Amino acid sequence: EEEEGEAYSWDHDSTAAAASPPFAYTEQQSTPTQPDDDEASNCDANTNSNSWTPTNKRKRTSCGETQQSTETQSKRVRREDTKLDRRRPTENYLCWAAPGNEYDRAKQKINELYVMSMQFGVVEKFYEKKIHLQRGKRQFMKQEKEFRRFLVRREDSGAISLDVTESVDIQFIDNPNHGEVGRSRETYRSRRTKEEII
Repeated sequence: EEEEGEAYSWDHDSTAAAASPPFAYTEQQSTPTQPDDDEASNCDANTNSNSWTPTNKRKRTSCGETQQSTETQSKRVRREDTKLDRRRPTENYLCWAAPGNEYDRAKQKINELYVMSMQFGVVEKFYEKKIHLQRGKRQFMKQEKEFRRFLVRREDSGAISLDVTESVDIQFIDNPNHGEVGRSRETYRSRRTKEEII
């Protein structure tokens, strides 16, 4: 009986011990893991140092732009928008040409080149050459011949040509003489819109 009692006592004690886990294990289970205060503060410091300036301004956006670059771009857009609403000062073009036949011939050449550039879709090249803004006859003739050869090569290469003919609305210059305002009062915006439609 004593042996049976000892055996029963031993089984009972081992079962009770297995049912209740150690205190150290339960304490570890009940306590959630918390980040270290020093690590958290270092993480915040790194985030602030990489994304913000000392005055709490964002250094760069997701596109890689700074606040200063964004403001500069906005000012440029406003300047261009203001320019588009101005009237085209065509009376200031061809300042070198004397009133009369010389001015008329130069104006005719400009209008011809402009219409041809619209036919072949190279209006931007016309503006790049700035033939109408040349201040001397020699420079004007040089630029005019170079651009005309460029257009002829486009035509010979079989480039697509639009059906654009010179008219009152298409004319680039309609002034009677240098310094005299012509019929047209159009703005840069209306001219650009007309070019984009064609």
